[in-house]
Amino acid sequence: MPRVSILVLGLLVGSLTTASFSRPARANPSCDPATLIVGAGSGAPGERVEVELRGQVACEVAGFSIAVGHDPEKVAFVEARPGPFLVDHAGDDLELLAFPHNGEGFAALFAAFDLSFPLTVPPLPIPEETLLATLVYEVYSDVPAGTTVPLRNEHRTFGQPNPISNVYIEEDGTEIHPRLGSGSITVTSGPELPVFRRADANSDARVDIADPIFTLNHLFLAGPAPACDDAVDANDDGRRDISDAVYALSYLFMGGPAPPDPGPHVAGPDPTPDELGCGP
Repeated sequence: MPRVSILVLGLLVGSLTTASFSRPARANPSCDPATLIVGAGSGAPGERVEVELRGQVACEVAGFSIAVGHDPEKVAFVEARPGPFLVDHAGDDLELLAFPHNGEGFAALFAAFDLSFPLTVPPLPIPEETLLATLVYEVYSDVPAGTTVPLRNEHRTFGQPNPISNVYIEEDGTEIHPRLGSGSITVTSGPELPVFRRADANSDARVDIADPIFTLNHLFLAGPAPACDDAVDANDDGRRDISDAVYALSYLFMGGPAPPDPGPHVAGPDPTPDELGCGP
């Protein structure tokens, strides 16, 4: 069976099947300390969040498997990237397999230093607080800021009907059961956007004749620069030019359309992306 090692069978049989088919757990205290700890991350709705998976084990191991649970209504698992320790040790022989089970609310991760037969990458102990992988999640856009989403890793196995084992694997497929630690994702509000009144070119909290005069004076007579370029952009076309003064005059004196959102009356953020800013 080329390119398939005892380790692969240990990972894909011992970790993907029920406990009755898995290898025995190692009770040797010389393997302590052994840990698999999920970290914490934060991000705004709609953003991707990176969470570190760190661990250590005193015995020589050739890989590990882990399953991490999450709330499938709040976040989705996207991918996993190996840490530099694994890459430096195993190089191109490293296999890191990530399986999202977002409908069931968990992600499974399998790492093997080498899948060849015979093995060419030796097993080794993993030092304290080693970054094993970076887990990437996406926060759903409707999750309120301030929400904490647990990333559960407190159980020895996870998932049904074929539970995934949270273990390190020795070269012969024997499992080492580490101490587990759960993490979380905190949903933030994201960066605060500046607020302004559209067409309030002189930033005096009113839209009146003084604003188109301010715009024309700045554009053609070297008048003072506006405090908020977005506010000068009365027609919201992403530019500051004479059409903004004309638009504001039409609105004020000829029954023309009101300046687009956030409008001239209540300050708010710019709902349309452009290259204009507001503030220093």
